[in-house]
Amino acid sequence: MLNLKLHEMKTISCTTTHFTPLDDQEIQTTRGGIAPLLLAIVAGASVAASGQIFRDWENFKAGLAGRAPIN
Repeated sequence: MLNLKLHEMKTISCTTTHFTPLDDQEIQTTRGGIAPLLLAIVAGASVAASGQIFRDWENFKAGLAGRAPIN
């Protein structure tokens, strides 16, 4: 049987006396700019395109060979 007293969640309180707000340039730097968003969009589009190709693999091969699509 599990003894809950030994597995209680421990909390650590962190106190600070001074906060300095970030300026606009620091905020943009911490967010990483537009590159991570564009990378996520490109990765998502690549996954979706490859999924569609694999679902319709025979037609994809026929199209690469210059043949008519298979119904």
